Amino acid sequence: MAKILNYWKQLAAIAIPIIFLPIPLIYQNKEAKCAYTILIIILYWITEVVPLAVSSLIPLVLFPIFGIADTETLSKEYLKDAMMVFVGGMMVALSFEASNLHKRIALRVMLATGASLPRLMLGAMMTTMSLSMFMSNTSATAMMLPIIQAILRELQISIEEKIRKQTFETPQIVDDQNSSIEMTATHHVDVTDYETQHSNHLTWENSASSSHNFLNKEQLDWISNVRTMLTLSICYAANLGGTGTVTGTGTNLLALELLRNFDPQHHGEYASLTYGTWVAFCFVPMLINTLLSWLYLLLVFLLIPAKWKQLRNFQRNSATRPTRRDDIQPDPSVIRKLLTTSYAQLGDISQHETTVVYCSGVGLLLWVLHDPKFIPGWSQLFIGGSKNVSIATATILVGLLFLIIPRNLKEVFTTGETPKPLLEWEYFSKKTPWGIIIFFGGSLALSKGAKSSGLTMIIGQYLRSMSSWPPWSIQLVSMFVISLITELISNAATATIAIPILLDLSQELGIHPLYLTMPVAVACSYAFMLPVATTTNTLVYSTNYIKLRDMVRVGVIMNFSSVLVLFVSTNTIGNLLFNFTQYEYIP
Repeated sequence: MAKILNYWKQLAAIAIPIIFLPIPLIYQNKEAKCAYTILIIILYWITEVVPLAVSSLIPLVLFPIFGIADTETLSKEYLKDAMMVFVGGMMVALSFEASNLHKRIALRVMLATGASLPRLMLGAMMTTMSLSMFMSNTSATAMMLPIIQAILRELQISIEEKIRKQTFETPQIVDDQNSSIEMTATHHVDVTDYETQHSNHLTWENSASSSHNFLNKEQLDWISNVRTMLTLSICYAANLGGTGTVTGTGTNLLALELLRNFDPQHHGEYASLTYGTWVAFCFVPMLINTLLSWLYLLLVFLLIPAKWKQLRNFQRNSATRPTRRDDIQPDPSVIRKLLTTSYAQLGDISQHETTVVYCSGVGLLLWVLHDPKFIPGWSQLFIGGSKNVSIATATILVGLLFLIIPRNLKEVFTTGETPKPLLEWEYFSKKTPWGIIIFFGGSLALSKGAKSSGLTMIIGQYLRSMSSWPPWSIQLVSMFVISLITELISNAATATIAIPILLDLSQELGIHPLYLTMPVAVACSYAFMLPVATTTNTLVYSTNYIKLRDMVRVGVIMNFSSVLVLFVSTNTIGNLLFNFTQYEYIP
């Protein structure tokens, strides 16, 4: 039996298509065959019995066999404009990483915001949010976690030393019910060394059998809360920051690919979705949600526990000396020293970093001014305008600059060696997750098949019963449902399934095509409850700093509060951008 369980993935991969085979056999139509294909792929995505990229190739096999779409049409979906934007976006992000510019930015911002715990967390969240707008959420999280871990390590050491001094200077009566352990002190640790030595996770060292016990239960709970709070803050900021730009996450690129081809002749001039309008729509809710998550984490992990302990100690009225707040309050100078030392080790800003900044600035201008609508974009200078010259053109252009321009121009003239470019192809090809491109392509192929077979139209007709609902209520319910579904299914897969259905529903109800789809596309990234929801969640959970119950109880509020903020923003800022209330379809 144990041997059979070792092969459960292979067995499940075979069993799933067989179990649902009666669907296409009983219902001999394209809609049922398409539903069968989608069901298999979704179950493969959820269970991961095969890699995501492998299951994403299934439409190329089943859709032509079932007569839903031909192979050539489907193959084009695997290398659409959005994939080229993704490739170019990876070039930009990896150029930051290769030059260490991302680390310099992070340390500089955290030094500027301050070294007290609230300010430290705010600086870390603002940095992660900003980086996630232009590089993958996972990369931003992986870069920030070692910095936070090193800071937590220094906090551990400083608090232990502070308590040790107080223990020898002032006698204490320790409650028998308070178990305590000694935290092992080590020498000063800087971020660079720490990241090298502990690239995977940090072990919060403890020794229950130690002969010297300095930290009681209340102190240990406070340290645990700080550890959980700072780690979750990075996760939340990365997920929220990824919604800020089109290149922030692959989900955004898929949404743009599905939503960018509305004809102004039929849908009006306010139905166009560009890089600029995406940023204008998403930036405010992204920033507000990040600030709210900062306040919420402070409330849950610092303020409420502190007030609760004060009340408990007052009611207990025992001889036990309650833990003074300043006993476990870290010295900001310790954190400031760590950040300053780590920043100094980066040295002066190099020409490599400076050139990356300039090239990135050029790329940002090209993205925003591609077709901003309020003024003619640079794409209008060429034949065909924005239809022929998309933001993928600008993204690949910037990527080529990174691959061609030398890191140090002085080397070109002073040495006979061939200078290294800002981004080496070997580094780029090794670091780029090529399987994601196939996954995105499979998602678009799935959407194409669902539309070609008429499945999305049928689902939209079933949802027509919602026509008596006010449009705002349909929007709010859709966002809440999607934010829960995306906890179990990947963000991109959720967007691939939901957006075409909502587009057909919008057409059935005469609603602006972006009114339902745009906020739902953003809500696909509001996955804060479970480790499996996003790779960012998985990464922070793997540090062993976070308990599952903490992630769920805090994440469920984050899900709902983020959706509410997005809902308000859509019906205010979104209405100004896309003129939702005045929409009228022109046949």
